[in-house]
Amino acid sequence: MICCIDCDIPNTHYIRKNKKAWKRLDKNKLCFKILNKVKFYYFCLFFIYFLWPPRQQSMIYCIDCDIPNTHYIGKNENAWKRILNDNIDIAVVLHNDVHLSPSFIQNLHFVLDSAPLNWEYLQLTTSNPLIQRHMEHIIEPWISWMPEHTSTSAYVVNRKGLGKLLKSESVIKYTSTNVIVKTQWEIEFSLKREIPKMKKTILMLSTTLIQSIVELERERNFWLIDKENVDVYKLVVVVKTQEMYDKVTGEMWDVEVVVNPDPFAKFTYYRRFLSEMEKFDYVLIKDSDQRMPPMHTMLEDDAVIIGPLRQRLDGEVDTRQWYKFQDGHLWKSDNKANFDNKLYFENIMPKEVPMLEQFFVVFDGAFAQWFFQQILTDAALLRDGKPVQSNWGPDIIWCQAAKEWNASRKPCVIIPVISQHDDTRQVVIWSSSEERAKINKQQGIRFMALFPQWVNKV
Repeated sequence: MICCIDCDIPNTHYIRKNKKAWKRLDKNKLCFKILNKVKFYYFCLFFIYFLWPPRQQSMIYCIDCDIPNTHYIGKNENAWKRILNDNIDIAVVLHNDVHLSPSFIQNLHFVLDSAPLNWEYLQLTTSNPLIQRHMEHIIEPWISWMPEHTSTSAYVVNRKGLGKLLKSESVIKYTSTNVIVKTQWEIEFSLKREIPKMKKTILMLSTTLIQSIVELERERNFWLIDKENVDVYKLVVVVKTQEMYDKVTGEMWDVEVVVNPDPFAKFTYYRRFLSEMEKFDYVLIKDSDQRMPPMHTMLEDDAVIIGPLRQRLDGEVDTRQWYKFQDGHLWKSDNKANFDNKLYFENIMPKEVPMLEQFFVVFDGAFAQWFFQQILTDAALLRDGKPVQSNWGPDIIWCQAAKEWNASRKPCVIIPVISQHDDTRQVVIWSSSEERAKINKQQGIRFMALFPQWVNKV
């Protein structure tokens, strides 16, 4: 992107004179700033000396094995400290139980180029047969890593990730759905080429509560990943004080920042985007701590409303959630209910359900316009003239509304792919107090009273 501050140069993005434009320079998004009346010569010098990214040093290591064109690390040697001492930016680490694709080196460059921008650790193979079969049906080259993705036989780590690993800190991890390394011969080598461009448009709506610059830095890279997956991203950043507002607006761009010291309902903010919804094929509503699942894979289904599974990184069932039917851990286990959940997960078979929770939901754009225009009213979102403080209600009624809107399509469907749940707990937990539980229950009852024709009996 080329940005122009207080000037009107063709094919550039205009930035107002008083905006902190330099804050818009992000390491993942190269953005040129051309000051008004600056000479192109000086701009070129600035680009060459300050913006051109330095060449990264990479190396392939093999632990206790002798694979050609790799650097040997002894069995008892500390691999991470060795990589750190070698001063390497990106290290590929292989163990002696791996088998490499005949075109491993060539394919490795392709695979790494497709990795998410914020990666710190990339798992190249998993020994879990269920996950292997699941990934065969994924269109995208990467999915969020989960504890069930067993194996450290082949992985890639960058300098930032290595620093965290040496400090025993958590890293941002993804698992490759391309098979260029394997530990079991029954898996065939395969390589997924460039993902086809999404033919339909997506509007994404989200809110987030930011209480410190540390939180802002943590979330910002994930927002960039979110933006890569959609056409338009409407993010409302809520802060509690004017001081925090000043700090956040100095660090952020292309988002709306509002001051609200009280607990809030996200649908109050989504209301302002009603006129935008019908312009898009899909409207995605997601919690800010939910990471992107494989969207191309999800949107192959034609249901009116689509949702993924969610799972925390600890791999355990989230006992705090009211409903458990969208917990990814349960779909990978032998905990069969009325259907073979592992079969559905393994083959990514859509499952029609009577309800989808609101943590990550994809709506048909026309339906979203029709539905939210009817429910996001003062009667539903105000109480005694003040904004309500609970999100409860809409997910109780939208599946039945979808059935009324188009009886020929499935109303609500789960696509068994995982959206990583970071569980930042920005919103007060529903069971944290009797008062909080009362507020949520009242809001749910209000929606059922306002829209009895759509009440889900689940």
